[in-house]
Amino acid sequence: MSCNPAGYYLAIPEPLEAAIAMLSRPELMSVITDLSFALNLNEPIETVFLEPIADMAINALTEANKIALLRWMCERLAWMQQGELNAQP
Repeated sequence: MSCNPAGYYLAIPEPLEAAIAMLSRPELMSVITDLSFALNLNEPIETVFLEPIADMAINALTEANKIALLRWMCERLAWMQQGELNAQP
């Protein structure tokens, strides 16, 4: 599946996975930053680029699943970067 380049299970609703997969690289980096800060401060995430219902779904995850989501988003970011490098002439 192209939106999950690592190919492992994510404990998030499919609409949330799809919403994250639609983000551009800068938007995805912003959500990664938001989640990192939220985890570090032990506070709920409030993103700019996801709908409030997506933030609620992320906040409902366990800490372990938030870390797995963060890992997946970082791997997706690397996958997007590699695709851009391969597309350059």
